[in-house]
Amino acid sequence: MKPETLLHSQRKEIALKAIAEVGTILEALYNLDKPRYQPLYGWLHKMAKWKSPVLLLQTMKRLQERDESKQPAADVVQYCGGTLRRLEEQREAKRLRAGRGPSLLGDIIDRAKRANKS
Repeated sequence: MKPETLLHSQRKEIALKAIAEVGTILEALYNLDKPRYQPLYGWLHKMAKWKSPVLLLQTMKRLQERDESKQPAADVVQYCGGTLRRLEEQREAKRLRAGRGPSLLGDIIDRAKRANKS
């Protein structure tokens, strides 16, 4: 289902489920190596205010997969930050390819409206 068609209550429910799953993954990782994953609590607290819970969940899943492999991430906060940026860029590119982004004509019209106001 497209995010535009979801009701506010459905979006809130999805966000709460994603946040709960992020907490579960973080607890599991933290129990494995406390000093290594302690900084993630602060990072997640900051990011949860501004970023999509679903993107945070995808980031944590990728971190968990990476750390279960033979080559764990060197700095978990930097790895999560870079992964989150890539996911946001992919989401934005997908949105623009679908034609739901700003257009050149829309930018020209917006500039003209602002010029007429002043």
